[in-house]
Amino acid sequence: MAKIFNNINKTLYPAERDLNLSGWEKTMEYDTSRIPHITDTVGSGIALSKMGTSIPTPFARVFLFKTAFEMVNGSPEGADDNSAYGKLVSECLDFLEFIYGYGDAIEVKPWNVNANITALKNSPSDGHKVLGKCLENFALNLGVKDIYLIFYNGKLIGGTSPFTLVYTSPNWQREKNITNACGLAGNQLFQDYSEPAAQAVPLYKRHVEFRKMLTRYFVAFRHVAGMNNTAFFQYIYRNQQVYDNDMKDLFDSITGADPYDVNKFRADYGCLMAKMSEIDVLGKGGIDTLFLATKCGNVPPVSGGGGTIDGGGIDSTQVSDDYKIAATVDNGKVVTPLVLSDAGITGATYVARMPWTTGVDIERNPEKPLADRILPGGMNINYPYLTDTDFLQEKIIKVGYKVDTNNFMTFGIQTAGNGDYLLPLRKEIFEYFKPSDFVDDSVHGLSIKLEESDKETVKVHLTIPVQFKDCPYIELVHTYYKEDIVELKNYPNVFSVGVFPSYRILGNAVPNIYSVLVLDAKKQVTTRYYALKDGKVEVVADVVSKSRLTNGGRYDELKQTFDICEVETNGAKALLLPNFKEITPADGGGDTVVGIDFGTTNTYICFSTDGGGDPKSLEITRDDMQVLMLNKINLDKGNFGDNYRNSMYMMSPYITSLDREFVPLLLGNQSNVAYPFRTVTCETFDPQNGFDKIANPQLFADINIGFNFLKELVDLPKEKYNTNIKWDIEEGNTNEPLTVKQNRVRAFCYQNAWMIKNKLMLLQDPRTSFTVFITFPYTMKRTVRNEIAGYWEEAFDKIMGRGNVVIERVTESIAPYYSIISNDGNFTDNALNIDIGGGTTDMLFADVENKKFFYTSSKFAGDDIWGDGKHLVNNNQKDNGFVKDFETKLASHSLLVSDDRSKGYEQYKSLVKKSADLMSYIFRYEDEFKYTGYIRQSKDKFMPVLCVHLGAILYHVAQVLTERHITIPSTIKFSGMGAKYIHIISDNESDVQDIVKMLLSAFMESLSGDKCKMPRNFKVSFQNNAKEVTAQGAMLLNHNSLQNIRDYDKEPLCVFGIDKEIGDELEYEDVPKYKNDVLKSYDKFLDAFVRDKKITRFFKEEFGIIFTDELVNKLENEASQSFDLMSRNTNADYVSETMFFWPLKNGLYAASK
Repeated sequence: MAKIFNNINKTLYPAERDLNLSGWEKTMEYDTSRIPHITDTVGSGIALSKMGTSIPTPFARVFLFKTAFEMVNGSPEGADDNSAYGKLVSECLDFLEFIYGYGDAIEVKPWNVNANITALKNSPSDGHKVLGKCLENFALNLGVKDIYLIFYNGKLIGGTSPFTLVYTSPNWQREKNITNACGLAGNQLFQDYSEPAAQAVPLYKRHVEFRKMLTRYFVAFRHVAGMNNTAFFQYIYRNQQVYDNDMKDLFDSITGADPYDVNKFRADYGCLMAKMSEIDVLGKGGIDTLFLATKCGNVPPVSGGGGTIDGGGIDSTQVSDDYKIAATVDNGKVVTPLVLSDAGITGATYVARMPWTTGVDIERNPEKPLADRILPGGMNINYPYLTDTDFLQEKIIKVGYKVDTNNFMTFGIQTAGNGDYLLPLRKEIFEYFKPSDFVDDSVHGLSIKLEESDKETVKVHLTIPVQFKDCPYIELVHTYYKEDIVELKNYPNVFSVGVFPSYRILGNAVPNIYSVLVLDAKKQVTTRYYALKDGKVEVVADVVSKSRLTNGGRYDELKQTFDICEVETNGAKALLLPNFKEITPADGGGDTVVGIDFGTTNTYICFSTDGGGDPKSLEITRDDMQVLMLNKINLDKGNFGDNYRNSMYMMSPYITSLDREFVPLLLGNQSNVAYPFRTVTCETFDPQNGFDKIANPQLFADINIGFNFLKELVDLPKEKYNTNIKWDIEEGNTNEPLTVKQNRVRAFCYQNAWMIKNKLMLLQDPRTSFTVFITFPYTMKRTVRNEIAGYWEEAFDKIMGRGNVVIERVTESIAPYYSIISNDGNFTDNALNIDIGGGTTDMLFADVENKKFFYTSSKFAGDDIWGDGKHLVNNNQKDNGFVKDFETKLASHSLLVSDDRSKGYEQYKSLVKKSADLMSYIFRYEDEFKYTGYIRQSKDKFMPVLCVHLGAILYHVAQVLTERHITIPSTIKFSGMGAKYIHIISDNESDVQDIVKMLLSAFMESLSGDKCKMPRNFKVSFQNNAKEVTAQGAMLLNHNSLQNIRDYDKEPLCVFGIDKEIGDELEYEDVPKYKNDVLKSYDKFLDAFVRDKKITRFFKEEFGIIFTDELVNKLENEASQSFDLMSRNTNADYVSETMFFWPLKNGLYAASK
């Protein structure tokens, strides 16, 4: 201790510096005047961090700052003292400068000394009483009635002092709530003075306007008792001594002949208010009211357009270009914002030719308008700036699957492992850059990278181009901690998105329409869509959103293009940027045509870019996929199988939504789904909200094409498949309202039209228009044909734009012939094509000699073999004999199939209404069921049914040839999916040819009474593409190569099937009078076939097929009732088909049983 005093004594008393004292010896007396001269031998940072925090009074800081000014005033270093005291003085000046510049943002609350101490002393708590007494002792030394507590951003940052005007809170640095406070000269206010490298900023080094204010304050209020001799006022005075001559002259004018007074001060400066009242630091009132000064009237900061602060500060014109964003998009903003980071850019100039100060805190508030922002570390300049939170989301989303970077832009932020982070950008970044800029080498410096520091921390590094030539970009780093990462690994938490279609059409000739599938089982994902236009991010307002009843799928339908889908879930947001292929279609249709065979059982669609030549099926391949899925899906072996499903193992329930509800990812050879496909819809089914309860159903959300038909092995409590949609409109054989049936067809047409458009737009040379040829059976009522054609036209108008698609109708009977000619060449002799579908059989008689086409259509086709007959009221019993036999064999395990396939049949049975649908399922899985073999073994029951069906068709052929005197065709072609049953009779075409030749010859002889001479070169064959031929032929209707047959006369036929002359028209009300004639004609058919010994012997000897008496009896017994049921057609006025088949329809059904 003696040594310490010895050292201190030499410092205090120069006369004793040479003394060599040992131990305790007498020196000159210490008094209060010597205290300020004691050297601080403790590190200033350590001392400052502990000062005033261990003294047992809340008023310690008041006295600490008083002492600091006293010590600095006596310091040998003068105003440049950088000790702990010098730093306290600097912090006090920071506070005053902050009040001066930011007074309008400060809240002041008075704290009455006597009232609060009295309340503590009178408290029932003993501790409060002790505290009150302690405070009372210290308060007596303050000599004021009120202390004013000062708050900023809701935090207590200090208060008023009778000795130094203000003092700061000891928790200042810990609160760090003034993050962008800067002095007028650009100096950082409230730097961390506890850091050893921190430098105190004396008054004389601060901005001239602040020094001018404090000097005026000193002159105006030096008369106030209690302040004139304070160390604080002395410090202000002493600083004037180190000014240069120009500054001394300025301050002499303040203190000179006409000294500054209170009135002048009040006129030039504002006053910090406390609850609408002036602050009075000493509480003296009147002219002695000592208040805290702010800029006059709290005038707003300097605006971005220029100007100065209080007539002499730094203005926005001195903001450097170095930090200004180097945008590639002209967004119309007059002022170019800065881009700021904590680290700044080495060598770059910030404001007033000064660099960025490291450690300056930046206010990060992306919701604050750019126009209202104050530059951090600047001179209270109102100038726009951007930082990491303006470009990056507050939280980041991680999903449990890999993002498909071919479908969505990620700019390279993918990570190792199974999961991926979604793009954490905010949409506002695209007010300055295009998405393509991230991958465009010409835009230097724009990039985003992701760094996983550990499992709980992620850093995103975003570099933004700026105008600093030496380093033309700035790096923004945003750290996401565990609480900022929203991780969605598996179902039901994980979500995904699919965008349909996958392209964007440029220009206005063809509209852009989208449906976005949001797979969201928990219904916690919201989506917003934005379009980038003219440098602006515009919200897409026209979005119709609706959830499917099951599986967690939601569908957003948009009537315009978009660039950004913003998803939000669990408080986190991300941007999804579809990687749309941009399409510019050429004007006009060129030679692009489409063929559609909208069949009863199956529909087939094809297209051609050669006016019908070189037809191609509508397929979706990996080169022209129509859906952009966010999650990467393995399609190496198609959109089915283990690879496909395993790639979505973390979200396997969503596979159902993709397969059942949405557009197939692949369609055709690379898929297990292809055209021709079943004419079927999949609909929501619910007593309150099902498809049939909705006036305007939404595609995908309420109804879609049933591409998953026959493939599901699950129960469908809120879904159902619907077949026979084509004829439901006309037949009215259900209790559903007509509008429901119409909406069903509308939806089917709309989705098909949309997929057609997508295929054609993704071709190498897309066109703005094209022609669609749609086939219709002649038997369909004209009004129904018009209605269905109208639905197709309505769909194409909506999806392609009004008038861009021309619809042409083609009779189903004629279309196949064009395809036959294009493949086999023109016939030199007459030919006949028999197109057997599910609901109709269409025939075309080509009279080559007379250059004439005769065509006819009948509602007698495949469903009459496999269906449930004709009933007055549909019973939906699904009891066709083939079906019942199959089910018996399935139950007895005669069919060696897996339990899954057997269960699948039972579940499927619960979904459909007709036996024909069940037979479609059985034939679809023929490789497993092998049921065709059992049909062939049924020589006396099932095989005769097939033969009678074929014989009835050939008998009607003979009726037409005889009545119209048409030469027997030398070639007969069978087409259509329904004709495949003929291959069950025999899969050898020569056998079929012999059967047809014998039957047709016998029937011609029976009808004409003359011996029939068949053509020498008679040939029977099958179209390889049984279903495709109709649509492909339709496209050829106007093809140049078929000019020679295009001019053939075309005549529809309706040979009613009786010997009497009826005329060209027959009304349904007149049908009963011809019943006996029809039955007679039918009986004649039975005579010529199943009762004819020559015919029956041929089938028995050649094929083992036996026409039993039981069979013949059933065919006879059902004829009358069957005719009656068919004649009760209340939906048509005129008969448009032969009546010959009517007696047979229920006969085949009964024979199968």
